[in-house]
Amino acid sequence: MRTDYRIIRVYHLGQGYRNNQNSQPFLGWPFMVDYTPDNKSGVFYLSEGDTHNGNGCFMNAARVLEPVWREHLETAGTSWLLPILERIVGGETVPEREILEAYAAVHGAEPKADEMTIYVG
Repeated sequence: MRTDYRIIRVYHLGQGYRNNQNSQPFLGWPFMVDYTPDNKSGVFYLSEGDTHNGNGCFMNAARVLEPVWREHLETAGTSWLLPILERIVGGETVPEREILEAYAAVHGAEPKADEMTIYVG
C-alpha cells in the first residue's frame, strides 16, 4: 500500500492553559491554535493536550467560530482572531500576510512557524 504525504507550514497563533482545582495553570494540558495556510482540509488547527495524549483537528473558519470552540480560543489567547474568522466566513479572502500581521500587532513579532507532515491516501 502506497502512502503519500506532503509538508505544510504551521504558524503557532496561541497556546494557553486552564486552571486546575487550586486555581493554578495546569501546564500538562495546553490548548493550542495553529494556522496552516497550505492545508486544503482546513486552514486552522485546534488541539489540546500533550504529544501522545493530545487531540486536534483541522477546521475551516466557520467551524472555528462555532460556540463550542469559543472557550478554546480564549484559553489559547487567540480571541484577537475572531474578527478575521468572521470576515472569512462572510466571504472575504483574508491574505496570509494579514493574519501574520494581526498576530504581530498583538504579540510584537510574527508567530513561530514549523513544518508538519500530512499523510494522504
